[in-house]
Amino acid sequence: MTTNADRNWTGKKKFNFVFLFLVNIIIFLKICFTDANIVRAETNDSGIQVLLNDNSRLLKNGQSVSTGFLAATQATNGTFGTCDWDIDDNGQLTIHAGTLATGQGNWINSVDLIKSVYVEPGVVGETDSNNLFANLVNAQTIDVSNLDVSNVKNFNSMFSFQVKKSSMPDTSNLTEIIGLNNWHTNKAIDMSNMFSNAYKLTAIDVSSFDTSNVVSLVKMFSMPQKTDVANSLQTIKGLENFDTSQVTSMASMFLNDAKVTSLNVSNFDTSQITSMNEMFKSAEAVTQLDVSNFDTSKVTDMSSMFSGTSKLTQLDVSNFNTESLIKMDNMFFNCNADISGLKNMDISKVTSLNGVFNASGLINGDELVN
Repeated sequence: MTTNADRNWTGKKKFNFVFLFLVNIIIFLKICFTDANIVRAETNDSGIQVLLNDNSRLLKNGQSVSTGFLAATQATNGTFGTCDWDIDDNGQLTIHAGTLATGQGNWINSVDLIKSVYVEPGVVGETDSNNLFANLVNAQTIDVSNLDVSNVKNFNSMFSFQVKKSSMPDTSNLTEIIGLNNWHTNKAIDMSNMFSNAYKLTAIDVSSFDTSNVVSLVKMFSMPQKTDVANSLQTIKGLENFDTSQVTSMASMFLNDAKVTSLNVSNFDTSQITSMNEMFKSAEAVTQLDVSNFDTSKVTDMSSMFSGTSKLTQLDVSNFNTESLIKMDNMFFNCNADISGLKNMDISKVTSLNGVFNASGLINGDELVN
């Protein structure tokens, strides 16, 4: 015997089905015929609410959508500059031939869907390409072998991510950047933060980079603190080829690169550098560091420069010209190297020596201040 409760339940079920069907028909018509703004809808049915909110969010960002009734082979697509792009069902973002626009790609609106990036032949980078692939938190590989960067001047934060704190979920899953060794960067001026906080990368190959016009290398390879995340970076290939004759700042360049064992900076031309603060801070796996040829005559800030380089055994600063130096707080903090050349350092303009040798175990620190 059918009760009133049974009839009510059946009626509600039919109503929800009809309502859901009508919602998808309306969405389909809006995709086809209008660019009107979509606003968040409200309903007491949680399942319908999720569908409404997801579709509303996607439509508002100008993205194609996939629903139970509207299957799609591409989750979303768009245009950035003159380059069309699309994301397939496997999460691969493919960027097609054309010239990219300035700054961060608008595919960031589909960040949750992107698991890899492939740039097809014929894609040309804009002069200002800052943040182009930044914060693609789910992307594991980015293949830029075909990307023409010959006209790019600004590489700032191109592959960078948000700083990871211990209480946060992963802000990066990027394990490999493919094709950097094909790049011609002769017009580059700014490479600051280029790979910053890409903490799951194990290697970065910059061996083909032309840095002859670069002015800033600030935080180029910097990573989060090891107390917040286990940084994976072990190798930076090609530093010996860097022409740094125009660079004015290398502040925090290798900050927190805790697993990198070798940094070949012996050929760096530092004659224009004014800031080296935190340059090698917490590069704690490095055992040798040749800075004997550094021209530091214009450097005003060396604070925390070698702080935390706990595995260094020898450090020669005998050729350091410190006549312009003002700040050197914590310069050798927790640096256990046998430091030679301290007595040659001119600290007459230094305003503070706070913690300069703290936790270093240095036995000849008095050479600096006597």
